[in-house]
Amino acid sequence: MKNILCFLYLFISDKRYVIYRFKKAFGRKPDLRNPSTFNEKLNWLRLYGDHERWNMCADKYRVREFVRQRIGERYLIPLLGVYDKGENVDWEVLPTSFVLKANHGSGWNIICTNKEQLDKKETVCRLNGYLRRDYYIVGREIQYKGIVPKIVCEQFIGTNDVVPEDYKFFCFHGEPYFIQIDEGRQSKHTRVIYDRDWNLLPMEYGFPKGEARERPEQLDEMLEIAAKLAEGEVFVRVDLYIVGERIYFGEMTYTPENATGRFSPNSCDEEWGKLIKLPL
Repeated sequence: MKNILCFLYLFISDKRYVIYRFKKAFGRKPDLRNPSTFNEKLNWLRLYGDHERWNMCADKYRVREFVRQRIGERYLIPLLGVYDKGENVDWEVLPTSFVLKANHGSGWNIICTNKEQLDKKETVCRLNGYLRRDYYIVGREIQYKGIVPKIVCEQFIGTNDVVPEDYKFFCFHGEPYFIQIDEGRQSKHTRVIYDRDWNLLPMEYGFPKGEARERPEQLDEMLEIAAKLAEGEVFVRVDLYIVGERIYFGEMTYTPENATGRFSPNSCDEEWGKLIKLPL
């Protein structure tokens, strides 16, 4: 049945897909004529918004030039290689640890902390599998439509084989308002949300609430960076890493949780929605 549904998704419009997915998540159809909630407005934007930069900024290779122009080279994770197919990866020249990621999707990453222990044949198969798939078809997120698939290899910036923590800045009309931090993605996934003054908010978004964190020393600089990258967008989430005292750019996301993230309390969906002013 699941395979049949996936096949049928290929032949329905983006609007029908959005309505189906929204109804499945919330038990009702989205109001796309007069959207009011955060999720409704994200879905309106993906269908009718200005997508001028969406494609470039969602492309994990092309976005590097955008970041370089907006905030400078020093915030980019060092690039080790770009490949059109898995067989082109030159394992001999790569360092012991690195990250391989598909530029045209989300979550298609391979983190290698020890090259000698990596099953290279299996990795090549996974990479080629990513390259053959169209992430736009997977979730109808318009920002991924038409991206030329590539494999991007970046330096591993973690310490002691641990991936660094990322800070996700929810930016409305160029201003960061909220910061999301996730923990335990591979086990017990929890999430905390702060406002820009680092007040822990009594809410959940997508996952159960986690433990409180200390205010990072680089918060002011990260807020400034997020604002510069988000300038000109109605909404975008800007993800940044902290490694030691350095800040690195992660990615830009236009439809977090594919625009169906559940809030608790539900009123947060309305409150966040008020921050998005649509050109209706």
